[in-house]
Amino acid sequence: MTPPFLRERPLTACHECDLLLQPAQKKLHQIVRCPRCGYKLYQHKPGSTHNTIALALAGVVFFIPANTLPIMSMELFGQTHIDTMLTGVTRLFDNGHWWISGLVLLCSVIFPLMRLVLALLVLIPLQLGRSSRAQIEAFKLYHHLSSWSMLEVYMIGILVAIIKLANMAMISPGYGLICFTGLMLCTIGLSQTLDEHTTWDLLEKYRHD
Repeated sequence: MTPPFLRERPLTACHECDLLLQPAQKKLHQIVRCPRCGYKLYQHKPGSTHNTIALALAGVVFFIPANTLPIMSMELFGQTHIDTMLTGVTRLFDNGHWWISGLVLLCSVIFPLMRLVLALLVLIPLQLGRSSRAQIEAFKLYHHLSSWSMLEVYMIGILVAIIKLANMAMISPGYGLICFTGLMLCTIGLSQTLDEHTTWDLLEKYRHD
């Protein structure tokens, strides 16, 4: 049975001006804006569930090679160093920067993987017309992790390192960098294609427990 908090339709507050509004009836390709400040409250995204599942699956495929294949190789004074995402984390830890290594591990490896898995755990059953309390909790966790998944920041760090070291050593990008780029694009696409309003509506519609 659907609990009362899901049956009720509370007012929606505009994120910009805090105006309280009645939830609008959602229509295909509809964009709902706040009547006071014009802030975009909602935009319907056609094919959101299909597209997000496809991107999440592609992200999972990219995840393992992105973290295990060499991101780049550096040749300096006759010595060649090959780094992967995970060896970079362990090197930071070995050099005493344990809190930075932990932060990089969480924000660049663990949290992005959790987001991909949680998206699949929520959306695949929805696609089959199923919803449960566990999916609701998983979707809430997915939303909270969005702020901590920072592949873009790590990518900027890699590019800055390549540019700065280019004049001192021979830098060669590895296959891991290609897969990491693919993983980053999938996670960005995930955020763009997922229609959270529609997903919540479907979680409510299909829930039976």
